[in-house]
Amino acid sequence: MLTVMVTSQLAIEWKLSPHGSGSRRHGTFLHACLICTLAVLQALLLVTAGCGTSATCASDGRLGAQDDERLCVISSGIREAIDRSLQSGSAEEAAVWLVRASDGSSLSRNDPSGLLVSDIYPGGLIRPLILAALLDSGASSDEVYDAPDWYTGAITIGSPPTRILDAELWTRATMSDIVSRRLNVVLIELAETRLGGDGLVAALIDFGLTAQYDVRANRLNRLNRATIVIGQQYAYSPQSILAAYGILAGDGRDRLGSQVVLSSSARSVRSILRSAVTDSGGYLHTLHGRTVRSLAAVNGCAPARVEGEDGSLGYGRRVSCSAIVLYPASDPTFVVMAVSVSSAEEFERGAREHRDAATLLAGDVIALVEQSM
Repeated sequence: MLTVMVTSQLAIEWKLSPHGSGSRRHGTFLHACLICTLAVLQALLLVTAGCGTSATCASDGRLGAQDDERLCVISSGIREAIDRSLQSGSAEEAAVWLVRASDGSSLSRNDPSGLLVSDIYPGGLIRPLILAALLDSGASSDEVYDAPDWYTGAITIGSPPTRILDAELWTRATMSDIVSRRLNVVLIELAETRLGGDGLVAALIDFGLTAQYDVRANRLNRLNRATIVIGQQYAYSPQSILAAYGILAGDGRDRLGSQVVLSSSARSVRSILRSAVTDSGGYLHTLHGRTVRSLAAVNGCAPARVEGEDGSLGYGRRVSCSAIVLYPASDPTFVVMAVSVSSAEEFERGAREHRDAATLLAGDVIALVEQSM
């Protein structure tokens, strides 16, 4: 019996490898590739503006000298926030990326360890995107889901059987609960019954999350689909994850202006995220005592992605936690991604501390933005 760890969707020693290419919705793959290409080009076009080599400021021609100076102040503050996170012991490595929500242009990227260069398993970051797809398929954000009779805190799938556990037991759940309480089982069941394998993969590709999905008959089985839903098995670039959340920030439109999901679906998901990992009302207390408000946030953890000597991909003995913050929640101007990494042993000893490290770091960035912009 193979068990997927409970808290924050961990599967620390579970070896799963992406495989094969598969079918894609007509026209969507090319569109998604274009989005990813734009994200990579924006990352390559970052220029240093006097803030040191570990912090990068962007100047895109629309910013005056004063704005460039503000961005450099923010970048320096981000570097200090990362240092505090590392000194506190809540993370061994950390990185932050701040982008403009309207077009995805990079404003500040601080990545001393290169965490934002490699693909990551998104863990819980995938949930809001699946919720948006479910809302587009006709689900309502007000729906209440009752636990099935067989539910005892986990779902068992596949042969040999694999157990995927929830972070906590539940009897009734809403979409907000799925995010805030980190409920795997109900989301797996909703995705299975309302989206199906093809619909699930098509939705993620629409969001620009391209991977070597294999959706041929009997290849993307129920366990594959379940692990996609909990943000494992397939890894994505940080750029593409930021771009996907840019779609939610942009009322369902991508940076090319195409409507990916309904505006109502995007706004509903932002409303859900407003209190998902924050205090009631969307308040977030940051690492150094600041309080920021009116933001939408989500976090998630998964085993860090590693490459074996033979080129195969799998899970290592480190845990990567990521957070996305949209600010302000009602009409986002900024999207922040923070990533922190700790050893699996340290994570097991203090899961909440390590899981929250990335979220609090992202909150620090928003506090800096509030002060500087």
